[in-house]
Amino acid sequence: MDKCVHKFLVYFSVFVPGMIEAKGCCGFINNNDTCIKCCNNYHMIENTCKECTVGLWGDNCSNVCPYPFFGDQCGSKCECNVTMCHERKGCLNPAENVTSELKTVHKSTPFSKKVFIAIGAAMGMGLLAFVLLFILLHRKRGMDVLSYIDNHTLQILRNQVNLRGIQGRMQSLAKLIHTDK
Repeated sequence: MDKCVHKFLVYFSVFVPGMIEAKGCCGFINNNDTCIKCCNNYHMIENTCKECTVGLWGDNCSNVCPYPFFGDQCGSKCECNVTMCHERKGCLNPAENVTSELKTVHKSTPFSKKVFIAIGAAMGMGLLAFVLLFILLHRKRGMDVLSYIDNHTLQILRNQVNLRGIQGRMQSLAKLIHTDK
């Protein structure tokens, strides 16, 4: 069992830290500690992955927010017509400058995904260790039961042999008594 715990600790000390990398980096980090490829909604600036500027989104921040969305990661919604909705500022006409924040903006960064992967892997490894421990203990207990059954069966057989021996002696004794009369 100590080997299982040791392997578990080695796995997490070697593999999990490599899963948690720089924010916005979805590619490998090279020897210079610079990212090779940025994630969606990030772009490379001076060898660092930076979040898209307001009004832009997508791979390498190459897309403009589509109508009716605007703002940081296109997380707000214009309440005006398409010609008045600006991708960064929202509604441009002061009379129609009614914008609303979307309540559920899901920002999934590679960091959060990798943390969930690491947590899931840890839970999976823990479950696997628990199952293996259960199997080992169950087998050991089963062997003890089999050993008890074998010993018990052996004792019964010995008793039967002894009983037959006693019965044989009693029959011989009965014959002796019977013939003496």
